[in-house]
Amino acid sequence: MSSAPTQLTPSQEILDAQAEIVEIFSMFDDWTDRYQYIIDLGRKLADLPSAQKIESNRLKGC
Repeated sequence: MSSAPTQLTPSQEILDAQAEIVEIFSMFDDWTDRYQYIIDLGRKLADLPSAQKIESNRLKGC
């Protein structure tokens, strides 16, 4: 007996986060500004713990 896949609906929290991201990125006129914003966000992140610096976590080509 097979059943149809369950349709998942996004929670309001996800919808709010999505709207915030769209709003932030709409402030940038140029794709390079969006790209720089993403880079700047990444630089604000804490360093990856040494235990997580393993080959299987490496992003190839970055």
